[in-house]
Amino acid sequence: MSVETIVLSIGVVISLALGIVNLLSRREKVVIVNTEVYPEFLPKGTWLHRQDGESIYLTCAELSMEATCELVLTSGQKEIEVKEVEVIFNKKSYETLKRYFNVPFRNRLGLYNLDVFEEKDAPLPILLKPKRTLYFKRTLPFNCTEEFEKEYEEMEKSSYPEFIQSILSELETKYQICWTRYDGKKLCWRFPNSWWRNLGKKLWG
Repeated sequence: MSVETIVLSIGVVISLALGIVNLLSRREKVVIVNTEVYPEFLPKGTWLHRQDGESIYLTCAELSMEATCELVLTSGQKEIEVKEVEVIFNKKSYETLKRYFNVPFRNRLGLYNLDVFEEKDAPLPILLKPKRTLYFKRTLPFNCTEEFEKEYEEMEKSSYPEFIQSILSELETKYQICWTRYDGKKLCWRFPNSWWRNLGKKLWG
């Protein structure tokens, strides 16, 4: 092999390597961090104090469900649109939960980005910028059902009924966070974020 051929081959390899590096640097990658699902039981007679100063007296027991997460664009050279972010609860636990609280029919909860969402106006496009974090949150109250009240009456009343403890623990620890990107593709991540649980998964934008 001549010197010219060797030099040409080395040049081709270097160009190919630089092209791959450049392609990977331009490809968007989104990760989901700091996730939390927090179900809180609120017994009848609880006083709730809102941020606006208003106080509410609960005439029946409630379940307050709060979910939060952050999206981070860790690589890529331009901003991308996030169409939707939602938490998907463990289906089996959620079906059991429906016996005790008037939760939505589907086992999922859409989250809001507080920077762009205004209750009186239509949401603006949610734009995720490189190396920036977007924070999503949703908190909703759900009234108890007659079945809950019946079981609660049959036990010694406490601030936390034991018969729903395992259900809420499942919802708090086993769930998925899904986000829908600009082209309509939905990408999901299962939590808790253990390396063996998500082995091989990538959240490419």
